[in-house]
Parts: sequence; structure tokens; C-alpha cells
Amino acid sequence: MKRLFLFLLIFSATFLFGQKGHIDLDIKVIDDTKDSIPLSEARVRVIQNQKVLFDEYSDSTGKISKISIPISGQYAIKVDKKGYALKFGLIDADYFDPSFLSGSIKFPMVVAMVKPTEVEDYAFLQRDPMIRFYIDSAGNQAWDEEHLAMMLLKVERCKDGWTAEEADNFVQPMAEASQHKKSGNYKEALENYKKAQQVKDSPEIQSEIKDCEIGIAIEETNEMMYANFIQIGDQLLDNKRYEEARGYFAKAVELKPDEKYPQEKVAQCEAIASSMKE
Repeated sequence: MKRLFLFLLIFSATFLFGQKGHIDLDIKVIDDTKDSIPLSEARVRVIQNQKVLFDEYSDSTGKISKISIPISGQYAIKVDKKGYALKFGLIDADYFDPSFLSGSIKFPMVVAMVKPTEVEDYAFLQRDPMIRFYIDSAGNQAWDEEHLAMMLLKVERCKDGWTAEEADNFVQPMAEASQHKKSGNYKEALENYKKAQQVKDSPEIQSEIKDCEIGIAIEETNEMMYANFIQIGDQLLDNKRYEEARGYFAKAVELKPDEKYPQEKVAQCEAIASSMKE
């Protein structure tokens, strides 16, 4: 009896941990307007390795009955409807190990469809995924936020009457400028904002340019102050005025906490001052 119980226990554990988790797609298709009207009869296809796994149409509420796919490989989710531009997204499950999952991961998706205009047919949406999904280390739905923000901005500009080429010349430098600014690289950010400004000027860009110019001015001032603190500290150290030298090196550390030189000099001054008191 014990052997039978042990066999069942091992079999049950092997079965549970050997199962692959699933992604449950919960898709709703809407019109990309402020009213977000649900779109019926929108075709939704799930494709993997050029093979169509699911091919269904949205109901009157714009929804697709739940689709369950294994957490394995990469999938393309393509949505199209007559009179609208095709949109698609990618799901990358290659870097996630689903062996510990006994359930599924919920993937809600709202697909906002846009209508081609006389100026732009949105053909780029057939080449570039609107969104790049992946599964994070906790087993949750996640996506490339920077890519999505760039695509949303590009679509919005085209809705305003721009061509895709104009949008590219604006969106790309804007995205790069934003990243440079977050990293504190104000000069690179300024260059990219000015590139975008040449395509389309706006109060928003003017404000960003002003912020970068202020950031550059602050950086240049800090550089001058840092150099002065180091120079004065070195002179005081040469003159054996250790406490005063330490103060100036400490100010240099405040301006550039990653620089080793002023840190080493602070430690040197403290060591000498301490030995003199003994």
C-alpha cells in the first residue's frame, strides 16, 4: 500500500511540474477614437512559426472568446477589419520557464484600430509590432514600454495629418532625447530635441529645450566648482592645512560622488589629521 501511495505521489508531482503553463488571451477590439466604440467582425489571428493557430472574429462587444496558448516560443497577434489598418503585436515567451506553473497567465489586450487617411495608409503597422509583450520573472504580463510609447506617438502624429516619414523624423529623436535627458545627458538630449523641432515645433519641445539648456549650464557650473575645489584642496594639502583641505575635497565629493580622487584625498587628510592628534 505504501508503494502504491508513493508511486501516486511521484506521478502526481511529475504530472504537475511537467505541465506547461498557458497564456489566456482576453482581446477586445475598439475604434481608435475618443469614443472607443467596440468593433465587431474584426478578424483576430494568432500565428506561430507562420502557422495560424486561431482565426476568429470579434462579437458585437468587440470581444474575442478567450484563447489559450502554451507558454512556448513567440506569437504574433494580428487584427484587421475592412476599412481599418492592420495592427499586430508580439508575445515572446522564449525566456520564461513555465515548468513551475500549474495555471495560466492572463493577457488582456485592447486593440485600437485606426482608419487610413488620404495622407497616410499606416502600412508601417504591418511591419512594426504595436506592442512587444513578454513574461516577467514573476510570471506576469509585461511589455516594452519605450517601444509602445514611440509607436503610440507615431500613430497620434499620423492621425493629426502627418506622414509616416514625418512622424519617424520626429518620434525617433524625441524618444532618444527623452532617454538622454533621463540619464542626465543634456547635450545629447538637446541635439535630438532640436532635430525634432526642425520637423515640428511646439511649446512642449521649446520647454524641453529650455530644460536641457538649464541642465547644461548647471553641469558647466558644477565642473568649474569641482575644479576649483580640487585645486584649492591640493594647495591646502601641500601647505599641510589638512582640516581645511579635507573640507574642500569633501565639497568636490558632493559634486561628483563617483570620482575617486577627492574621496582618496578626504581619506588621506583624515588619516594625517588623526595621526597628528595621537
